[in-house]
Amino acid sequence: MSFNDFWKRIFGEKKPEQQPETPINSNEPDFESEFESDYDYEPEPDTLNRIDPYTLKLEAIFKDWLIDKLRDNNALDFSFEGGGDEGFITFENPTDETEMYNSLDEYLFYILKIPTVGECYMNGSGTLYIADNIVKVKYSSTLNQSYDYNEETDEIIYGEKVTLGGGDLELFSTHV
Repeated sequence: MSFNDFWKRIFGEKKPEQQPETPINSNEPDFESEFESDYDYEPEPDTLNRIDPYTLKLEAIFKDWLIDKLRDNNALDFSFEGGGDEGFITFENPTDETEMYNSLDEYLFYILKIPTVGECYMNGSGTLYIADNIVKVKYSSTLNQSYDYNEETDEIIYGEKVTLGGGDLELFSTHV
Protein backbone atom coordinates (compact mmCIF):
# COMPACT_ATOMS: atom_id res chain seq x y z
CA MET A 1 0.00 0.00 0.00
CA SER A 2 1.34 3.37 -0.95
CA PHE A 3 1.54 6.30 1.41
CA ASN A 4 -1.18 8.21 -0.54
CA ASP A 5 -3.53 5.21 -0.44
CA PHE A 6 -2.98 4.96 3.32
CA TRP A 7 -4.04 8.61 3.88
CA LYS A 8 -7.02 8.24 1.55
CA ARG A 9 -8.24 5.26 3.60
CA ILE A 10 -7.89 7.13 6.90
CA PHE A 11 -9.22 10.54 5.91
CA GLY A 12 -11.15 9.74 2.78
CA GLU A 13 -10.57 11.22 -0.59
CA LYS A 14 -10.78 15.02 -0.63
CA LYS A 15 -13.16 16.24 -3.26
CA PRO A 16 -12.79 19.72 -4.67
CA GLU A 17 -15.37 22.17 -3.35
CA GLN A 18 -18.01 23.03 -5.87
CA GLN A 19 -18.88 26.68 -6.27
CA PRO A 20 -22.55 27.50 -6.78
CA GLU A 21 -23.27 28.43 -10.34
CA THR A 22 -24.14 32.06 -10.89
CA PRO A 23 -26.04 32.97 -13.99
CA ILE A 24 -24.31 35.26 -16.43
CA ASN A 25 -27.36 37.51 -16.64
CA SER A 26 -27.97 38.03 -12.96
CA ASN A 27 -31.28 39.47 -11.81
CA GLU A 28 -29.60 41.79 -9.32
CA PRO A 29 -30.80 45.35 -9.84
CA ASP A 30 -28.33 48.09 -10.58
CA PHE A 31 -27.60 50.68 -7.90
CA GLU A 32 -30.10 53.23 -9.15
CA SER A 33 -33.11 50.91 -9.34
CA GLU A 34 -32.13 49.25 -6.05
CA PHE A 35 -32.08 52.68 -4.41
CA GLU A 36 -35.50 53.55 -5.72
CA SER A 37 -37.10 50.31 -4.58
CA ASP A 38 -35.38 50.17 -1.19
CA TYR A 39 -36.74 53.42 0.17
CA ASP A 40 -39.93 55.22 -0.62
CA TYR A 41 -39.28 58.87 0.24
CA GLU A 42 -42.78 60.17 -0.32
CA PRO A 43 -44.87 60.11 2.88
CA GLU A 44 -48.19 58.35 2.85
CA PRO A 45 -50.87 60.65 1.40
CA ASP A 46 -53.34 59.89 4.19
CA THR A 47 -51.14 59.92 7.27
CA LEU A 48 -54.08 60.81 9.52
CA ASN A 49 -55.52 57.29 9.25
CA ARG A 50 -52.32 55.42 10.03
CA ILE A 51 -52.06 53.11 13.04
CA ASP A 52 -48.45 53.24 14.14
CA PRO A 53 -47.51 52.82 17.82
CA TYR A 54 -44.23 54.71 17.39
CA THR A 55 -45.77 57.88 15.96
CA LEU A 56 -48.70 57.67 18.37
CA LYS A 57 -46.25 57.57 21.29
CA LEU A 58 -44.43 60.65 19.97
CA GLU A 59 -47.72 62.46 19.29
CA ALA A 60 -48.79 61.88 22.88
CA ILE A 61 -45.74 63.80 24.10
CA PHE A 62 -46.19 67.00 22.07
CA LYS A 63 -49.74 66.96 20.67
CA ASP A 64 -51.46 69.31 23.17
CA TRP A 65 -48.43 71.61 23.26
CA LEU A 66 -48.28 71.85 19.45
CA ILE A 67 -52.02 72.47 19.09
CA ASP A 68 -51.82 75.33 21.62
CA LYS A 69 -48.71 76.73 19.91
CA LEU A 70 -50.35 76.62 16.46
CA ARG A 71 -53.55 78.23 17.76
CA ASP A 72 -51.50 81.04 19.32
CA ASN A 73 -49.13 81.60 16.38
CA ASN A 74 -51.15 80.26 13.41
CA ALA A 75 -48.13 78.32 12.09
CA LEU A 76 -44.72 76.89 12.94
CA ASP A 77 -42.09 77.08 10.20
CA PHE A 78 -39.12 74.73 10.02
CA SER A 79 -36.30 73.72 7.72
CA PHE A 80 -34.49 70.42 7.57
CA GLU A 81 -31.53 68.60 6.12
CA GLY A 82 -30.64 64.96 6.35
CA GLY A 83 -28.02 62.59 5.03
CA GLY A 84 -24.35 61.96 5.55
CA ASP A 85 -25.30 59.88 8.62
CA GLU A 86 -26.99 62.78 10.40
CA GLY A 87 -29.99 65.04 10.19
CA PHE A 88 -31.25 68.34 11.56
CA ILE A 89 -34.58 70.11 11.84
CA THR A 90 -34.47 73.80 12.70
CA PHE A 91 -37.61 75.53 13.95
CA GLU A 92 -38.10 79.26 13.51
CA ASN A 93 -38.34 81.11 16.82
CA PRO A 94 -38.01 78.09 19.11
CA THR A 95 -38.84 78.48 22.78
CA ASP A 96 -37.47 76.74 25.85
CA GLU A 97 -39.65 73.61 25.57
CA THR A 98 -36.74 71.40 24.50
CA GLU A 99 -38.48 68.06 25.15
CA MET A 100 -41.42 69.10 22.99
CA TYR A 101 -39.21 70.25 20.12
CA ASN A 102 -37.09 67.10 20.34
CA SER A 103 -40.17 64.86 20.16
CA LEU A 104 -41.61 66.91 17.29
CA ASP A 105 -38.23 66.75 15.54
CA GLU A 106 -38.13 62.96 15.78
CA TYR A 107 -41.76 62.71 14.68
CA LEU A 108 -41.18 64.84 11.58
CA PHE A 109 -38.10 62.80 10.62
CA TYR A 110 -40.26 59.70 10.77
CA ILE A 111 -43.37 61.10 9.07
CA LEU A 112 -41.55 62.98 6.28
CA LYS A 113 -39.08 60.11 5.82
CA ILE A 114 -36.04 62.38 5.98
CA PRO A 115 -33.01 60.14 5.37
CA THR A 116 -30.02 60.11 7.66
CA VAL A 117 -27.99 57.54 5.71
CA GLY A 118 -24.71 58.53 4.13
CA GLU A 119 -25.65 58.11 0.47
CA CYS A 120 -28.81 60.22 0.47
CA TYR A 121 -29.06 63.93 1.10
CA MET A 122 -32.33 65.77 1.54
CA ASN A 123 -33.01 69.37 2.42
CA GLY A 124 -36.19 71.35 2.53
CA SER A 125 -38.61 73.39 4.55
CA GLY A 126 -42.15 73.20 5.80
CA THR A 127 -44.92 74.75 7.84
CA LEU A 128 -47.10 73.16 10.50
CA TYR A 129 -50.59 74.65 10.76
CA ILE A 130 -54.20 73.84 11.65
CA ALA A 131 -56.96 73.67 9.04
CA ASP A 132 -60.41 72.13 9.50
CA ASN A 133 -59.46 70.94 13.01
CA ILE A 134 -56.56 68.91 11.64
CA VAL A 135 -52.87 69.60 12.20
CA LYS A 136 -51.22 69.57 8.79
CA VAL A 137 -47.76 70.08 7.35
CA LYS A 138 -47.01 71.65 4.01
CA TYR A 139 -43.46 70.98 2.90
CA SER A 140 -41.16 70.65 -0.05
CA SER A 141 -37.76 69.04 -0.26
CA THR A 142 -34.99 68.09 -2.63
CA LEU A 143 -33.38 64.67 -2.55
CA ASN A 144 -29.87 63.96 -3.84
CA GLN A 145 -28.29 60.56 -4.05
CA SER A 146 -24.52 60.38 -4.05
CA TYR A 147 -23.06 57.98 -6.58
CA ASP A 148 -19.37 58.36 -5.92
CA TYR A 149 -16.72 60.33 -4.10
CA ASN A 150 -13.84 62.12 -5.82
CA GLU A 151 -10.86 61.53 -3.54
CA GLU A 152 -8.69 64.05 -5.38
CA THR A 153 -11.08 66.98 -4.88
CA ASP A 154 -12.89 65.72 -1.74
CA GLU A 155 -16.22 66.26 -3.47
CA ILE A 156 -19.29 64.07 -3.53
CA ILE A 157 -20.57 63.21 -6.99
CA TYR A 158 -24.36 63.43 -6.97
CA GLY A 159 -26.97 61.90 -9.19
CA GLU A 160 -30.14 63.58 -10.34
CA LYS A 161 -31.98 65.87 -7.89
CA VAL A 162 -35.55 64.86 -7.12
CA THR A 163 -38.10 67.34 -5.74
CA LEU A 164 -40.55 65.84 -3.24
CA GLY A 165 -43.57 67.08 -1.34
CA GLY A 166 -45.46 70.23 -2.06
CA GLY A 167 -48.87 69.18 -0.85
CA ASP A 168 -50.62 69.17 2.48
CA LEU A 169 -49.99 66.17 4.68
CA GLU A 170 -52.52 65.50 7.43
CA LEU A 171 -50.93 64.60 10.76
CA PHE A 172 -53.63 64.34 13.44
CA SER A 173 -56.92 65.79 14.59
CA THR A 174 -57.13 68.63 17.09
CA HIS A 175 -60.05 66.87 18.81
CA VAL A 176 -59.23 64.85 21.89
